[in-house]
Amino acid sequence: MIFRDGVSYFYFLALVLLWLLFFLWGRRGRKKEPLELPVVAASVEEICSEESEDSDESAPKYTAGVIYSYKVGGEVYRGTHDWPELYGSPEEAREKIKYRIGVKIQVQYDPANPQYSYLDE
Repeated sequence: MIFRDGVSYFYFLALVLLWLLFFLWGRRGRKKEPLELPVVAASVEEICSEESEDSDESAPKYTAGVIYSYKVGGEVYRGTHDWPELYGSPEEAREKIKYRIGVKIQVQYDPANPQYSYLDE
C-alpha cells in the first residue's frame, strides 16, 4: 500500500488540492473575449507541388485563408485563419473561402495575451 499512515494520505490530498487550485486560478485569466470584426483580406496561395501519378508534371495545391485586424487597449493586432484543406485549383480554393472582405466574423482573443486569437467558426 502506498499510504502507510493517515498523515501521508493527508499530505497527498493536500498536494492534489493545491495543484487543482493553482490550475484553476491560472485558467481564470484565460477567458476568451468575443469580437465581431470585418475580414480585411482573403487569400489563396500555392503551397506545394506533388508529382502526379498520371504524368511527369507537378500538380500544384492551393490553400485558402483570411486576415482580420482588431484593437485591444489601443494596440492593433492582426490575426489569420487558414483552412487546412488543400485544393486543386485557385478557383476551387476561392470558392471555399467562407468569408468575403468586409463580412463580419466572430473572433475570440485572450485578454491576458491579446495577440493570441482565433476564428470562432
